[in-house]
Amino acid sequence: MRQLTPPPPAKGFKERESNFELLRLISQFAIVLYHILMLFVYPTTTSIIYKALWLPLHVGVILFVLISGYFTIKPTSKGLVKLIGIFFVYSLPEVIWNVSHATGLRNELHSLLFLSNTHFWFIKTYLFLYLLSPIINKFLQEATERQLIYIVIVLVFICQYMATTGGDVNMTDGKNVVNFILIYTVGFMLHRYQRQWQKMSYAPIITTYILLNLTLVIVYYANSHNILGSVIWKMFFPYSSIGLMLNSILVFIIVGKMRFHSRTINYMAKSSLAIYLLHANRPYLVGLLGNGASLLINNTHSVALLLGGCILFTLLTIFVCIAIDKMLSPIWNAINRMGTLLYLKTGI
Repeated sequence: MRQLTPPPPAKGFKERESNFELLRLISQFAIVLYHILMLFVYPTTTSIIYKALWLPLHVGVILFVLISGYFTIKPTSKGLVKLIGIFFVYSLPEVIWNVSHATGLRNELHSLLFLSNTHFWFIKTYLFLYLLSPIINKFLQEATERQLIYIVIVLVFICQYMATTGGDVNMTDGKNVVNFILIYTVGFMLHRYQRQWQKMSYAPIITTYILLNLTLVIVYYANSHNILGSVIWKMFFPYSSIGLMLNSILVFIIVGKMRFHSRTINYMAKSSLAIYLLHANRPYLVGLLGNGASLLINNTHSVALLLGGCILFTLLTIFVCIAIDKMLSPIWNAINRMGTLLYLKTGI
């Protein structure tokens, strides 16, 4: 009988590239701050400036998937068990919340389906991408340059042009696996052509990023109720928008060009998924984040101070999530052992 060894670690696992680990943390910072502004600050203050700031902050999810495409997902049964296991553990408060708010036995039973009945749309969509990644990887790795360009054009047409102009509710916001495949493919191409963008000068990239986002925030703030504001929102906010993709690529290149090594960054970035799952868990969202944001709003009387407070609160939230994730290490070790055992038995 063939002897199996544990699955090899994914590329970058043993020697994590700190610039991309930092990028994971930046993506989570953008997501947490965006949620604080979207769910609490803007609805309470109704000031358009806080909504305008959603535009540069909406890059978080795109960055996370771009990184996956850059390194490519290495799917194994062990990795699948780990992904679902982490989601299960962090979904328990959410499941309890759903069951306690459900009416009738049918709804209560439905609330127990943590993988399908969840508001964590990103996890469901990323799981689809994970399961499809062997086929996607095979095509991307064997495709010619012309074929890669063709598939990107086709996916941009479907996910971004048709979503922007067609009004299809299934495509409009980009929260679907087809759009994730596009983002993943772009991440793969960023790796394939890294020598080209690594040679680019920092000054024009950073200048372009700053000017673009300042323009977006200022113009939308001044025109949020007219056609110009609507066009900017349509082109730069949804996950299916070409503008958001370009903005995310700029951030990716800026951070990706950095060269440094930090054990602290690498250690913290291992908890990136935990940051997303913990802060967006409804009991934490309504309790910790909601109360913290309300405290800031009620005791701050200027935009600058409130934004500064929200940034500090975001950093505090991230550190708390990382600390909780590290304390749960025994659980993650047990899940890893289960995944390894499954791999050894199946060879998949």
